[in-house]
Amino acid sequence: MTIPYRKWREEQVLFLDDAFDCPLAAEQLTKAGFVVKRFSECFQGENGKRAQSVKDPDVIAFCNKHGYILTTTDGNIINLHRPVIQRSKSLGILATAHNTVIEITVWVNAIIKLKPQIEKGSFKKKGRPWFAKIDTTGKFSVSPKTVEPTQRKSQAAGS
Repeated sequence: MTIPYRKWREEQVLFLDDAFDCPLAAEQLTKAGFVVKRFSECFQGENGKRAQSVKDPDVIAFCNKHGYILTTTDGNIINLHRPVIQRSKSLGILATAHNTVIEITVWVNAIIKLKPQIEKGSFKKKGRPWFAKIDTTGKFSVSPKTVEPTQRKSQAAGS
């Protein structure tokens, strides 16, 4: 018998998506006490080099399988891949508020400020899948409702 929610109650692992996947970001997050998995380590192409053109649904499925928190600069990922995310019961997504190209360390510092909430607070209390957006100051909003199926009003027959 498996223990529900076990993967994210024990250890919060940040999966650094393509834009976050650089040695500097991984080093700073690791020094801050995060467990980090990098895109380039998990998705390798020919000759052990970083895989190119990996589709978002594949990355989402990988993070869901391992219970990782997908850390991405794609704040619109929730709108583009809602059905895939809805089926991902072990997934957390931490997205930047905008994907403007800025120094990645600004986003890394914002994530470091969120460490207590990621490990003990708001993120753990939300059911998965959840989606959170962070800004450059480390403020966030967690929204599990954004990944729930969209409700459509159905008309009663004969109305």
